[in-house]
Amino acid sequence: MTDREPFLRYPDAMDTSCLRCERVVLEPLPSPDSLEFFRCPQCHFEYSRQKGKGLTDRWLSPISLALYNVIFEVHPGDVAEQSARAFLARRDTHNLPRMLKDIQDELARPRQNVRDILPNMVADEAKLRDYLRRFADALEQALREV
Repeated sequence: MTDREPFLRYPDAMDTSCLRCERVVLEPLPSPDSLEFFRCPQCHFEYSRQKGKGLTDRWLSPISLALYNVIFEVHPGDVAEQSARAFLARRDTHNLPRMLKDIQDELARPRQNVRDILPNMVADEAKLRDYLRRFADALEQALREV
């Protein structure tokens, strides 16, 4: 896989089915010209899609928040534990189990190119997935200690 090669191939980039619910068609939301926004009427999760790319979690989703600290990191896995600790220090632990589950679900059953969730990600898809795995492991360990 090259630095710019997507992790997943999109058989139908125009598909607007929820990535979490089986065959639930997403509702369009008001969007700027460069992006399209959607919401699932069943689970209420929100998605975005850049022109010519596949559907991804929208900004402020659990995965997007985990990725935000490493937008410009070439080797994000090297800072995963530190990033998880810093994240934990800034957040109420109430929503962290949901975040952890969402990241673990994405890693176990990839449903999107995580590199496309935020613009200008420097690391490739494989490095970002490795970062998310390490981030989730560190977050899970920290939650056990709370």
